[in-house]
Amino acid sequence: MHLNYIVLAHKSPGQLARMIQRLDCPEARFYINIDAPVEIAPFQAALAHNPRCSFFTGSQRLNTMWGHVNAVKAALVGIAQILADQRTGYTILMSGQDYPLKNNTYIQQFYESNYGTNFIECFPLPVTKQTAPSIHGGLARESWIHPEYGFNGGMNRLNHYTFFLSTKREDNVSIPPIFSRDFLTMRHMRYALGLLRRQPAMFRKLLSKRKFPNDLIPHGGSQWWALPHETVVFLNTYVKGNPYFLTFNDFTLLSDEIFFQTVVANNFTKIASPVTYVNFTRPIGPWPATFVASDITELVMSPCLYARKFDQDQDSKIMDELDAIS
Repeated sequence: MHLNYIVLAHKSPGQLARMIQRLDCPEARFYINIDAPVEIAPFQAALAHNPRCSFFTGSQRLNTMWGHVNAVKAALVGIAQILADQRTGYTILMSGQDYPLKNNTYIQQFYESNYGTNFIECFPLPVTKQTAPSIHGGLARESWIHPEYGFNGGMNRLNHYTFFLSTKREDNVSIPPIFSRDFLTMRHMRYALGLLRRQPAMFRKLLSKRKFPNDLIPHGGSQWWALPHETVVFLNTYVKGNPYFLTFNDFTLLSDEIFFQTVVANNFTKIASPVTYVNFTRPIGPWPATFVASDITELVMSPCLYARKFDQDQDSKIMDELDAIS
């Protein structure tokens, strides 16, 4: 069975090469987006020996900065290339700071025995502390009902416009349409005036209400997924036939937690928990947690195939221990 890994990376060429070396097998291919502002040559050099790796180049290479729709678009670029290469099997979305928890034999057998299942977190919006899933522990508290970017159970992501003011993390503002009741707060009016100064052309967007597609029930969930060939084909076709939904997400905060989840949940029923383990429960951020050697038991106990995130500059021993175990 083909295993097609779409990898979104922005740092640490050596760590990326190490992850790919662990996942590499004759059935695997790696489709890699290095964020556009980052020098790509070190990554290419680190993986030059591996013919199963291909890098996004030119206009296909995107800056997948935090919260931006480019993370969705980069995944779609990967999907299109996978289909152009006539690849089947499973397509897995990963970051450059993931690492496998299981060996390749186990991973291959897992996908073969569960073929047809969409491993993607999907829950209807809006959510509350009581109704949000707990698979990633604290995801609802830290993301979907956060007062800044998850307010109203995630619905403000869909009802408000999000404008990215620079490529800096979280340098964005989410503003409701001017003629909505939500706009009438000092904070939103201040944001709108700031937008008018910095991006006057975008300010006109606030004059119209956002319109979520009537034929879809909004869903959210973790960014990371593993999908079978039939779903990947459907997604590629859906985007071409429904360009409005992708355009709608141009102004959706963290659309990588909404776009694929909504399309899959509205069109497929065989859905299961993601296969990437992430920990949002640590009392002190940043989130998600960066795993270190003392987390080995937590990771070994997880049924997931992969985990994130790891940082070799902070602790490379954890990856050594995972290599020794799996």
